[in-house]
Amino acid sequence: MRDLADEWQTVRRSSIRLLESFDADALGRRGTANGVSFTTRAMAWVVAGHALHHKSLLQDRYLK
Repeated sequence: MRDLADEWQTVRRSSIRLLESFDADALGRRGTANGVSFTTRAMAWVVAGHALHHKSLLQDRYLK
């Protein structure tokens, strides 16, 4: 569990640093994921929500 927590923290910090490096133009750019058009800003919210989803799964399945 300790290794998983350390990896989670490393990925979170890396994601935050990546997002902090984007300027307004970069955040407004569009791309396609799974056939759906997204801005970089929207994808950042998807990534954050996905992390919360996994955190919830870990808490429900392994930390109760």
